[in-house]
Amino acid sequence: MIIFDEDIFDYDKEKMTVIGHGCNCLGAFAAGFAGLVAKKYPLAKVKYKQYVESNTFPDFLAGSTNLVMVEKNLVIANMFTQILPGKHAKISYIMKALDNLTTFFNKDVNIRIPMIGSGIGGLDPEDVLYNLLELVNVPDVYIRSADGHKISDEIVQKHQKFN
Repeated sequence: MIIFDEDIFDYDKEKMTVIGHGCNCLGAFAAGFAGLVAKKYPLAKVKYKQYVESNTFPDFLAGSTNLVMVEKNLVIANMFTQILPGKHAKISYIMKALDNLTTFFNKDVNIRIPMIGSGIGGLDPEDVLYNLLELVNVPDVYIRSADGHKISDEIVQKHQKFN
């Protein structure tokens, strides 16, 4: 089930929560949603950089997920959704990274993501949403738009047709 939410960082501190976001495989972690994460949770950026630097072949990171515990009950999931920085996100990498992420957690965990890949990554938000709706047997996923604004009523209505 996917639940739309306006503030990805406003979560229940008593419940295990994962905030996932898209990253590239080359070590750039300063713009878009990753930039927000870096400012709010600097350890997530440090661990991301270490993870990238420890891999000889950055292309092999595509679709993987690097988990970083940043607070009690809060994990940042650096999801490798594109090889290069910029408009290079791929839905297949998003889906693989999210699938990897959900294998680590049970249904008692909230997974919160921005409209991943549709900001700097360059993907159409409706294409991303359509693919996310295809997921089955995953914990609740809270999505917010890439620019921090509420997801459009049109997209929400399309989602409601699926449920």
